[in-house]
Order: sequence, then C-alpha cells, then structure tokens
Amino acid sequence: MNWRLKIILKIILTRLPIPYRVWKKIGLFKFGQMDTSNYAEKIFNLHFRHFSNLRQKSGFTVLELGPGDSALSALYAYLHGANAIYLIDVGDFVNTSVNTYRNAYDRWCETNVTTRKSPDFKSFACFMSSVNAIYLTNGVDDLQNIKANSIDFIFSHSVLEHVRKDKLDNVLRELYRISAIEAISSHNVDYMDHLAGGQNNLYFSDAVWESEFFANSGFYTNRIPPHRMHQKISDAGFNVIHEQFGSWSILSLEESEVHRDLRGDYNRRLSAPTSSLVLTKNK
Repeated sequence: MNWRLKIILKIILTRLPIPYRVWKKIGLFKFGQMDTSNYAEKIFNLHFRHFSNLRQKSGFTVLELGPGDSALSALYAYLHGANAIYLIDVGDFVNTSVNTYRNAYDRWCETNVTTRKSPDFKSFACFMSSVNAIYLTNGVDDLQNIKANSIDFIFSHSVLEHVRKDKLDNVLRELYRISAIEAISSHNVDYMDHLAGGQNNLYFSDAVWESEFFANSGFYTNRIPPHRMHQKISDAGFNVIHEQFGSWSILSLEESEVHRDLRGDYNRRLSAPTSSLVLTKNK
C-alpha cells in the first residue's frame, strides 16, 4: 500500500470509537510482535545478554520501556533471576490472556532449568504479582515516581523513536536518574518511517508532523536522526559502552530532499535505518 494512503487511512481509523484491542485483533494496528513468545524471548535475550555478560548479579531490578502488546518480558526477566520488574508504556496495550504466559512458560521449561517457583496463572494480575512485575501505563509520569538509582537493567526495542520529540530529553534524564550505579541499558532504535520502511516522514514540516493531529494517528516517530539520538543519550549522562548503526538497503535521501525544518540535523552520510546502544551509569 502506498505510504500516503496509509497516512490517510490511519488518520481516519484512529478517530473511530474502536478500542485498540479490536484493531489489533483484525491486524490494522499492532505494537510489535511481543505477544509472540518466540519473538519476545528473542528480543529479551538480545538485550539481556549485555547485562548478563557485564554484570554478574542476582536479585536485580529490570525496567522495560514500551513493552507493547505483552508482558512476556516480565516472565523472562523473572526466570533469569530478577526480583523486581517494571514495564512502562503510554497506554494499556498488553495481552492479559494467561494462556499466553502459561504457554510461554511451559515452552521455556522444555529447554531450560530454573529453581524459581512457577508463576501463578490463575489470572493476569496473579501472574504479574507472582513474578514481581508492575505494569504502568502513564509513560514519563510513572518514570518520575520510581526511586533514583534503583534499576539495574533497562532496555527498549523500537521505542525511543516513538517518544514525542519535546519529551525525549526528559525521558532520557529520568532513565538516567533511576539507573543504579553501574547499571546496564540496552536500546535498539528504528529510524525508518513506519509507513513504508523508508524516510517518507522527512518530507513533512515540524508544524504538521508534531501536531496532535498527526502525532496521535498511529504512525508518529520523532524523526531525530541517529547521530543526534546518540548524542542526546550521552548528554543525559550515560556512558556509551557500545554503539552500532545499520545500513540502508535503499538510497537514503539527499539533504535537499528532506523538509527544510530538518536540514539542520539531517546528514545523509550519518543517516541509518537502525542503531543499537549499550550504556552504563558511572559512579
């Protein structure tokens, strides 16, 4: 489908009085694939390996920013030894069917051994309580209520690009504040337009793109380029242990092709579709 048509359709559909879970069921809106156990475990392990390789610690505290459609990360964090888990999002999106979590647990136990007690699958609330997990849905407001220097491992996957442009610095400062000394953070960021996998979002002015009308229509990204995103993360106080940038499979836009509002930050040579960072908080 043409990316322009996608924008029009999403603008129309998001204004209909239909809950997110209905859109998800029919496949029109979906916050990633984290309600699929194979994928959720893969993503959790992708990030957790940085913590397990760098910090040999039991009884740690985990925070996932933007869990999307499921709380499966809480299950895997618990099974790997976490004593407290925070899942923070900007709305209530997770799958609350206990069968999702019971099946994922049974599948994990087929190939792994754990000394941890089996979670309670009587209800979603019982499951979350039994794995010491809390699901919070007020975004940065919830971050501000978490105790400073209390989180040992923070991760996000294709989330930072969705934080509103004028709120990103505050979110990064809060993530730094709540990080314990020598905590590990792992983030993957997707800079593509979330419409056609390109840079079509760079054609729009800030006034249009950052408007509430566009930002609340299901395709918003903050359009902060990779080198600026990494700089903002460093400016928040984090020490970058490792960073990596993806490569475009298509021709990236020339500076003259992006909207003039974005040309000050855009650099074609530094442009990338994705990036990943591993961070720590120094003493």
